[in-house]
Amino acid sequence: MKTFKQYFLTEGTQKGFAYEINAANALKPFGIVPDDFTPAGSGSSIPDLMIQKNGKKVGCELKITPTTAGSLVIHRKDGIWKLGKTFKIIDGNEVPKEEKVLISDLANKYGVIDRLNKEWKADSYKFDIEDDKLSKEKKYQKDKATFQDIKGEIDATSITNYYGLKSTPYFNIGTHGFYIGSSNPLGIKGVPNFADASKCIYRARVQPKGRRNYQFTLAMRFSIPSAKSKYNIAPCKKNNVKIDMKNLNLDWFLK
Repeated sequence: MKTFKQYFLTEGTQKGFAYEINAANALKPFGIVPDDFTPAGSGSSIPDLMIQKNGKKVGCELKITPTTAGSLVIHRKDGIWKLGKTFKIIDGNEVPKEEKVLISDLANKYGVIDRLNKEWKADSYKFDIEDDKLSKEKKYQKDKATFQDIKGEIDATSITNYYGLKSTPYFNIGTHGFYIGSSNPLGIKGVPNFADASKCIYRARVQPKGRRNYQFTLAMRFSIPSAKSKYNIAPCKKNNVKIDMKNLNLDWFLK
């Protein structure tokens, strides 16, 4: 019978967090991850992984596969679509959340809200239509059918800048490899740039949130259509968050 810890690291809905833990545990013996570092999971200001070289420590964003990179909630009031809050309240004051501000700026740059208000004209069950007879699931299905996904290409620097604001200049994608993002503070040589390898888009959609809830969101997404990076500090397979130790070659990082 599996213990809770064994189960958590291999299965379930928290695969991203399990991958972070497995990567940290695999890299600590090589001195690439500080011994005192522990991934904090979602909703934290701590990077997915802290990596180090020659006494310098920086963040590295971890993804199992190419996926979403930051999002912001979309609201509707008086028939107008608007972006959600880009700040948090601390001691009664509004403090900007830089990554949310960046997504808001991106939306303005690419005219996303104007496009939403042109293409999403119908009333929604989430914001406009009161119907106590319909379950949340039925409302979600109706809104999903009414409001089709809206997508558009964006510059990859929108994503690298997003993570740069979080002091996370590197990316490692388990199925695709290691990339330089906003900068290269560790001076690693020969590694490809994320901006050159990726294709990035914005996507506005109706998103399920569990417990039959849902919301409207604007997210940045990326794919890697070009060749994979030859370098990978936490290789894994698409459906397995365990680190592929047989294919873990770190000579390029350690030299």
